[in-house]
Amino acid sequence: MHILEHLRTVNRHRHLVRKYCFRLGLYWQGLTHDLSKYSPTEFWRSAKYYGSTTRAATATILNIGSTTAGARTERPSSAAARCR
Repeated sequence: MHILEHLRTVNRHRHLVRKYCFRLGLYWQGLTHDLSKYSPTEFWRSAKYYGSTTRAATATILNIGSTTAGARTERPSSAAARCR
């Protein structure tokens, strides 16, 4: 598993989101964005698939038929893909 790499990616993403939310005056959204990524269930599942071509949500759906976090199952738009 790629625990430290995944943690670094989540932290970097949250830092950038917080930075831009604060610029826009969205303080609460900036502070609370993606806190679920640190929950044990979501963190370990995402760390398991870190760096693979399969998204954790897609793999979960294929394995058990549903997700626990209500994650999107459709392909992200190109704008959303660039924000990762």
